[in-house]
Amino acid sequence: MAAARGSGRTRRAPIFAKGARIGNYEIRELLGEGGMGQVFEAFDHDLWRMVAVKAAWPKSREGELRSEARALAAVRHPSLLVVHGFGRHDQTDYVVVERVLGHSLWQYLRDRRKRGGPMSTDEALDVLIPLTSALSAVHAAGLVHRDVKSPNVMIAHDGRIVLMDFGLVRSTSITPTDEDAGTPEYIAPEAISKEVEVRNAFRLDLYALGIIGHEVLTGRPPFRGRTTPDVLAQHLAAEVPGVDRDDVPLELQTILTELLAKDPDERPSSADAVVHRLQRIRARDAISSFDADLRVLIVEDEPATAKLMKFLVKRTLPRAQIEILDDGDKAVERLRIDPPHVVILDLSLPGTSGVELCMYARGSHLRCEIIVASASVRPQEVQLLHEIGVDQIITKGPQLEARLTPLLVAALQRHVARRFGRA
Repeated sequence: MAAARGSGRTRRAPIFAKGARIGNYEIRELLGEGGMGQVFEAFDHDLWRMVAVKAAWPKSREGELRSEARALAAVRHPSLLVVHGFGRHDQTDYVVVERVLGHSLWQYLRDRRKRGGPMSTDEALDVLIPLTSALSAVHAAGLVHRDVKSPNVMIAHDGRIVLMDFGLVRSTSITPTDEDAGTPEYIAPEAISKEVEVRNAFRLDLYALGIIGHEVLTGRPPFRGRTTPDVLAQHLAAEVPGVDRDDVPLELQTILTELLAKDPDERPSSADAVVHRLQRIRARDAISSFDADLRVLIVEDEPATAKLMKFLVKRTLPRAQIEILDDGDKAVERLRIDPPHVVILDLSLPGTSGVELCMYARGSHLRCEIIVASASVRPQEVQLLHEIGVDQIITKGPQLEARLTPLLVAALQRHVARRFGRA
């Protein structure tokens, strides 16, 4: 568990002295301190391993550290600490957790600013995906972390992302209205105004996640000021600043904007939903390095539809080479001279029809993917297309992107497999 970011205040005397034996644990050094207590590195003499021991300040609220330990022990996730035990020594509660060697995300971003630049999209996703997944597990256990911030996110030496410090955790069945509700740069508007509803308690963490997302992509939290009231006022009323970077995908910027919505009901429905969206961005980025030589031919005589189709292809295959033709005769000539890897065509075309175009491609044994995208397809056309080996048939409309995207990804995967001799 990490200590909170330093504020310039003088450290208090150590709760446990160096070399002290706390049960089976020998205190080695003080790692840091925060509002709830101090964190020490210690050696476990029973199992011969290093651990971290968090000790509560004297006169802390009774049972507070025990509640934190129980909350953390209730959830298992690669990005959450493993709890080894809980105890009491000389009237001081302490919890023993795994020792994570690394540095906080806040420290890492501070060092990056000195070197001149925020994280790349890939680096940001390396942080945001496991962090969001950990929050999903926390929320699934009926808990709210309430202090998600970059000082409480550890980057281990092996790259593992670990969410720390469950000192403010609460059950989602309890409205968290107490004063100690988070850190000013990361606190949600409804927590400031004491208007948190039980059903939306988990969205406090989603708002803080949006702050971290902005922080990793720009180097700093979106709302900053000279005083705490200045910062809180911005959370309540200031427009959310965008991520002014052309290299950050629009979908990722959209997610951050949604997470930082003033109204919690306008934020995503769950951390799990955010994870899936982030993973989709990662998947698209992963395949984009292979799509540079992929040639896609769109055969569509309606200009607006052709433009939309090109936009959708670009969203899925950003570097693909795209050509648009507006009639079947031109498409036949293109297939004859220089066949593309993927053909997306309408069935209703001037000149050679879409069905005839498919018959020509299959009769010429062209090894290209054919995706039929038409406003309507008659049953007899479907049967004929199936008979000649054209099975990817979708209809246009509001769900066009959802229908087209997986077909394009599958086409790219087969293209890559052929390039490397696996198909």
